[in-house]
Amino acid sequence: MAHKMIWKWKPSFMLPLTFNSQSKHVIRFHHHPFSPLKIHHPIINYTTAAAAANTSNNGDSVKAKEFLELTDEELVRQCEMDFLKSSGAGGQHRNKRESAVRLKHLPTGIIAQASEDRSQHMNRDSAVKRLRALIALKVEGSISEAAKYIGLSTGALSRLILSDDSLRKEVNDLRASKVRNMDSCILEAQNL
Repeated sequence: MAHKMIWKWKPSFMLPLTFNSQSKHVIRFHHHPFSPLKIHHPIINYTTAAAAANTSNNGDSVKAKEFLELTDEELVRQCEMDFLKSSGAGGQHRNKRESAVRLKHLPTGIIAQASEDRSQHMNRDSAVKRLRALIALKVEGSISEAAKYIGLSTGALSRLILSDDSLRKEVNDLRASKVRNMDSCILEAQNL
């Protein structure tokens, strides 16, 4: 056996120690139990000006549509991924493990979070779906157009939006901005 895993007890949490029998070195994995573990995937360095140029206010940007055509892995590579401790029902496993996932899409600044499941992998998949839905909403501008582009029914996308507070807030902000734009157009037309 080349590697052996031994758990050394610490008062606040467990520290895994890995012994390599060939090199006689001890490799320690240090992670503070209360700080989120951050994974930064290799991405292109985007400036804020480039991020602003990639998306427009009216959603007609070609670059933003390209984000929807990416595979899940390519989309995740453009994101900053944070793992957090979830809370709520689920018992000791859910309260101790960092199973909640937050994805921040760096080019657009859109954030999607999932913490419903005890499994980090399932929460990651949910966060990617939500991120894709938010990008589609930003690009297409309406739920029905975004649902067509993603390949979901309008009802399925509506249920996804209703199940997540951040998605619901994004939709409300989008609708409010449309009303403000419409009001300003009406005022400009009356002034002519």
